[in-house]
Amino acid sequence: MQKNYIKGQVFKFFSVYILLFSLYYKVMKAVLRKNEQNIIIIDLKGEVDFASAEAWQELCEKNLSQKNIVFNLKELNFVGSDGIDSFLNTIKDLKKQSSLQFCCVGIEFQRVFAESEIKDIVIYEDEASAVDDFQKTMK
Repeated sequence: MQKNYIKGQVFKFFSVYILLFSLYYKVMKAVLRKNEQNIIIIDLKGEVDFASAEAWQELCEKNLSQKNIVFNLKELNFVGSDGIDSFLNTIKDLKKQSSLQFCCVGIEFQRVFAESEIKDIVIYEDEASAVDDFQKTMK
């Protein structure tokens, strides 16, 4: 019981940290959800820029290692190169430690991923497909 309580408290802290991150940086926002199988779904919204990408990198390094994560990019916009290198480096580093999948990726980000050094990015049309694929590998 104590272990589950601690996990819940850490998750609540992490959720609050995401909320504060999104309130402070009005450019890129992250909404975190966790399903019954402990798959973390992160809805990224807004625009990637240098300031939000750096804060996102720090947050990911400290809190998202060794997890199954689906990034939903449906509402994330690419408006230029400011911050995109930092954003991609965060994804690249996180991919070494966690299982990542992406869904609802717009054409701009598809091109960015294709031209990046990140290999084997799995992109799904919708969130349900990405979550289902994780669930299949967990059984």
